[in-house]
Amino acid sequence: MIYESWGFTGSPFQTTSLPASALGEQLLVGRDSELSTLMRRIASPPKLATLEGLNGVGKTSVVNVACHKLFTQHMQVGSGPLYIPCRRIFQLNPDQELQSFIDDVLMEVAQTLIDRGAYIQRTHPELHTVAIDRWLNFAQLVSFQGGVFSVQAGYQSETNTSSGYERSGFRKAVAGILGQIFPDAQSGGVICTIDNLELLQPKNLS
Repeated sequence: MIYESWGFTGSPFQTTSLPASALGEQLLVGRDSELSTLMRRIASPPKLATLEGLNGVGKTSVVNVACHKLFTQHMQVGSGPLYIPCRRIFQLNPDQELQSFIDDVLMEVAQTLIDRGAYIQRTHPELHTVAIDRWLNFAQLVSFQGGVFSVQAGYQSETNTSSGYERSGFRKAVAGILGQIFPDAQSGGVICTIDNLELLQPKNLS
């Protein structure tokens, strides 16, 4: 490809969003005001922040970096609320049932706790705060194999193959674990992002 002859490994004109990582934070330039405003809104009740703008202007990148900065603030300071960016960005689909969407979000939240918990233990074994200790104690969470949810929280484990458990029991288990990690609104939470709401046409909102 022509871009390789210029010294690039891919197209430099792609509009891929910056990741929620140190690299994304380093590459995002000139958005300090937007970052500060968004971080305040995420951390303040009702903790439902929105960004509006044209396609491709960098809204998702700002969200990702803001989430990463909130996450690293707790790790650096060792106190205050603990915010964990969810590993996946969601999009609403008019063809997907609401209950199915809720289950997808909860599964990703649970997997985020598992993934990030392993990261903390590997890269910051010396880091001990009340919030992080609660998190790591409950980070062995959820697996899904063959249509069966298996939940492990601390010393408790539970497996059930009934269709009712697959939804209500799974939701209750994840909610209980989140309640242990984040016992009140000031403790933080897992940050979930819904992207491209403009793609959901008004006729589909009903």
